[in-house]
Amino acid sequence: MKPPLTIAAHVEAKSDKAGIVKSELRKLLPISKKEKGCLTFEINQDNDRPEHFFIYEIWENRAAWKSHLEAQHVSDYITAVEGCLADVSFREMSLVS
Repeated sequence: MKPPLTIAAHVEAKSDKAGIVKSELRKLLPISKKEKGCLTFEINQDNDRPEHFFIYEIWENRAAWKSHLEAQHVSDYITAVEGCLADVSFREMSLVS
């Protein structure tokens, strides 16, 4: 059996758009946590740089994560933050045991 997929996502809002991005990320939280295959979904905000967010996710497998990316609430988030982001990056990771 394959180990779960860990996603480390970094979202950098434009400095004057951090409030919008935070609000929209909060909308993702409860819906994403209920998705099939979601084991963990946490959103963190940098204490010194409030425009920087770190999203820590664990999914049962890559297919579950890909399904999440195609979900309507993720599409709505992308539309809502259009023009508000300076940078976004994702890392697909596996647990080292």
